[in-house]
This record gives sequence, C-alpha cells and structure tokens, in this order.
Amino acid sequence: MRKQYLALYVALLLVSGCVSLPDEEPSHTSMVDKLQYEKSVTIDTDSLWPADQWWQRYHDDQLDQLIARALESAPNLQIAAARINLALASVQQSGAAMMPTISANASATQTRLSYHNGNDFVPRGWNTFGSATLNFDYELDLFGKNRAQIAAATSEMFASQAEQAQARLVLTASITKAYAELARLYANLANLSEARDIRLKTVQLTRKRYDEGLENRGSVRSAEAALALTESSLLELQQQILIQKHALSALAGAGPDEGEALTEPALTLDASHGIPSDAGINLIGRRPDISVSRLQAEAAAHRIGVAKSRFYPNVSLTGYIGSQAMGLENLNLGGSLAGGVGPAIYLPIFQGGAIKAGYKAAGAQYDSAVATYNQAVNRAFQQLADVSTQQKFMQQRIKKMQQAEAAAADAYQIVNQRYEGGLTGYLEVLNAQDNWLSSKRSLVNLQSEAVFVDVETVLVLGGGFIAEHS
Repeated sequence: MRKQYLALYVALLLVSGCVSLPDEEPSHTSMVDKLQYEKSVTIDTDSLWPADQWWQRYHDDQLDQLIARALESAPNLQIAAARINLALASVQQSGAAMMPTISANASATQTRLSYHNGNDFVPRGWNTFGSATLNFDYELDLFGKNRAQIAAATSEMFASQAEQAQARLVLTASITKAYAELARLYANLANLSEARDIRLKTVQLTRKRYDEGLENRGSVRSAEAALALTESSLLELQQQILIQKHALSALAGAGPDEGEALTEPALTLDASHGIPSDAGINLIGRRPDISVSRLQAEAAAHRIGVAKSRFYPNVSLTGYIGSQAMGLENLNLGGSLAGGVGPAIYLPIFQGGAIKAGYKAAGAQYDSAVATYNQAVNRAFQQLADVSTQQKFMQQRIKKMQQAEAAAADAYQIVNQRYEGGLTGYLEVLNAQDNWLSSKRSLVNLQSEAVFVDVETVLVLGGGFIAEHS
C-alpha cells in the first residue's frame, strides 16, 4: 500500500510539469547605494539623534500636556493601533495553516439503496444511516506556501507597527509646528500692540502740532488712518490666534473650548538640532516611513513565494475514525467502528492561466513595492539635504535681520526726535515707523521659522524611531 501511495505521488509530480513557471523573474533593484549626499549635507559631530520625547527640549509644559493628550486620544493613532491588531490577527490566521485541523462530524440520513447493488446485501426499504466521526487533516506544506504566507503576514504586521510610529511622529511634529505658529502670532500681537501705542502717541503729537499751527489737517488724518489700520490688524491677529487654538485642540483630540483656554506659549529654542555624523548610513533605519516601505517590499517578496508554490502539488494527510451503521441503534456496537487514513494530493493541471497570472501579479506588486521604497529613500535624503541647507543659512539670516531691526529702530528714534523738534514732516516719521515695525515683524517670523526648521529636522531624522525588524 505504501508503494502505491509513493508511486502515485511521484506520478503527480511528473505531471505537474503541465503547469510551468514563467520564464521572467521580477526585478528588484534598490537605489540606496547610488545616492550621494556628502557634499549637500552638513553634519555636526556633537549632535545626537532625536530622543523619543524630543519636544521636551523646548521647555514648555503646556506643549508637553498637549502632546500627552494627543497621544492618548488622537483618532489617527487609534486607527493605527487597530491596523496593528488586524495585522496580528492575519499572522495568527496564517500560522493556523501550519497546524493540523481536527473536527467532529455527525449525521443521520434516511436512505434507500438501489436493489441492483447486490440483492442479498441491500437492506429493504428506507433506513436511517448514522455516522459519527472525528476527522483529521494536516497540510504538509512541502513547497513552503504556508511558511511564505506567515512570513508575508509577519512583515505586514511589523509594517503596521512602523506605520503607527510614523503616525505618532507626524502628529507630534504637527502639534509642535502649530504651537510654534501660535507663539509667532502672540509675538506679532505683542509687537503690534506696541505699534498701536506708538501710533497713538503719534496721533496725539500730530494733533498738538496741528493745534499749534505747525501741522496741517492732512497729516492728522494720515496719523489717525495709520492708527485705525494698526487696530484693525490687532483684531485680525486676535482672530487668527483663536483659530490657531482651535486647530491645536483638534490635533490633540480635544474640543475648541479647551483650545481657547490655552495661554501664550513659552517655548524656547536653546540650540537647533544638528545633523548627526552618522546620519547618512543610519538614516534608513531611523525613518519609520522608510521602514514601512521596506517591510511592505519584504511582504511582497514573500507573496511571490506563495504564488510560486501554487505551481506545485498540495499534499495533505487526512484521516477519520468513528462509528458508521445502518440504524442509529447500531452505532454503539463494536462492529460499527470505521476509519481511514492516507494522503490527499491536489495538483493544478489546467487553470486557464490563472496561476501564471497570479505569479506575474505578485512579481509586479513586488516591483511596485521596491519602487515605493526607493522613492521613500530618495525623498528622505532630499529632505535631509534641505534641512541641512536651511540650518546653514538660518543663523546668518537671523543675525542680519537683527542688525536691520536695530538700524530701523535707531532711524525711527532719530526721525521722531527731528519731528518733535519741528525739523521734519510727518511723512518721514510714518515711513520710519513702518520700516521699524516691518523689520520687527520680519525678525519674529524668522525666529519662528527657525523653530519650524528645527522641528522639520527632527521629523527628517525620524523623531527617535529605531527600526527593530528586518
């Protein structure tokens, strides 16, 4: 009997040549080693990789509380957690295929057998045929289909974990940037409030000079118009601050009322985050988005193995044991014992090209996944070069803008003193005021931009993520 099973198995293997593998193989080239970045990225030998809670370096308790709230209740993180659970269930489901299945089956059927099946042995009339068996089935996985499915599902599970890390990084960076924008608006509000006071004093001085016959009515009205425009800009800034607070509370998973309770930010940037000396060689392992693409490419590679295994026989070991009898009252009799065990072989011979098409589709999906991975790597190095360039010029820009603001302030003081002494007209004062206030606003915006660049640097460097799976 064993020889017969073996002969059958060998014959089926030979016949399996009827469904042959396609000649072409999927391409799988990576461009990581082709990227050059040494000239465009300025490293800082004293800089370290960002810490996991990198936002704490801005020393703002309110920001820390906002991010803590977001990490607990933000919907996009909840979605990412649900995807991890789904991927874990997929791994468990794939792993179940490696285990034997045992099931119980019981039936009672009213049957009438044909009298032409051997008249002496056929029971007469209608009878109840009973069966109660314990069934066993185990797929041998000789060609690695189930193992490849487990590997693919495992890679996808790790990819979902990296997706959660990416969602966390994007969320914390978005909150920090939005918070820095709120700080910028408050700083501009303070500057504009100071400008309003200056405009008010100018109006009072111009009216006094008009009453003394030293100024014309047009100058008074121009000063009043400048004051009204400044007050209108103040109202606009107050509106923008409230809207920005609403946006922050939404990012944190809170309601707008909680957002309006936020106070003026106190975040400080002691020093910009530099580019670590090993950023080039370790960037890929520090970026969660790249890890997602890499793990998805690995999963696609394993899916090729699954598709390839469909060209070969599927061999299982099956069996059953139990009782079978004509008449339910006979099921417990000793002679009712029934059972069987043996191999079951499924062999694809003609599927209308479906198996080959599935294999080609798996290869195409792998090529697409590798291309997506290459795109993510290319984008990461571009972003690294961009933030390095921004950092290189940022401090120089701030220094020049500070010089411009100081010069504009001195110019305004000089012109204002000349105006009070009757040595110049109001138009020159107005121009000097505008130049000074504009330079102050530009300096505040540039200092806020430095915070944005710092957050973007942390984002480019992965925000403390370290790839653990490959």
